[in-house]
Amino acid sequence: MVKATFRWTLLLASLFALGPLAYAATHHLRDADHGPAATLLVGDSMGAGLLAGLIVFAIAAVAGAIGARFFAFHTGLTAAGFVVAWGAWGLGTLDAIARRAREASDLPVLAIEGLLVMGVAIALTWGLERLAPKAPPASESPLNPAGTKGITAGAITAAVVGGLAVWIFCMTTYKGQTVACAALAGILGAAAAQLVAAFLGSSIGALPPMLGLAALALVGPLAARLMHDAQFVQAVFNAGVLPLVKPLSLDWAAGALIGVPIGLSWAGSMLERKPITA
Repeated sequence: MVKATFRWTLLLASLFALGPLAYAATHHLRDADHGPAATLLVGDSMGAGLLAGLIVFAIAAVAGAIGARFFAFHTGLTAAGFVVAWGAWGLGTLDAIARRAREASDLPVLAIEGLLVMGVAIALTWGLERLAPKAPPASESPLNPAGTKGITAGAITAAVVGGLAVWIFCMTTYKGQTVACAALAGILGAAAAQLVAAFLGSSIGALPPMLGLAALALVGPLAARLMHDAQFVQAVFNAGVLPLVKPLSLDWAAGALIGVPIGLSWAGSMLERKPITA
């Protein structure tokens, strides 16, 4: 009971105390015209954006480390995800960026930013996984740790299923929706990845689904550049832009950190009820 109380205290502190600090770090970023259409790499100062991103992930690492070390790996991911979600809320939106630039020139930068931010999120996940107490191996489990085949299949499955989730449900560029859709991509992508890996006789951790979502963060802006090019701004204003480009870098990172542990737990509960064999 006491441990559960402290666990919820950490999660609530991440959501309502540490998270606003991350928001303060990103909310002050400005674009070249001193407006709010800025991200970590798109704005009037790349150095300020990188510093803001460093602050966000430093706060997330503190919350995640406490959660992973004293409670569970998934608790650490969720606490870190709450902090990063606040940081995402402080960034500009895709429509604001398009309105200021009036062209698609920022999309390659957004792709690079998405890949870099997801790389940091993956590194954070790797660190928290090693910091968390090791669970005793389940002797009755027929699944083995995933090899290259299972990891590759899991990452591809997470990318495909997560991409479909964003394509279907991400209707606007509002921050609440983009973060929620990225989290939904994490939930469904991780669950599907675990089930596919189980069909292949292996069990995956959080990293393969995170890799799949990192691919989406990179491919989304690049695909939008190829699809829309000169019509990009018109597509954004007419709500016809490629849905995969709507979540920005920290949106993807927050969604992955929050959604992936939920998806893995969901798939694990299904596998416990009915093991999947090849």
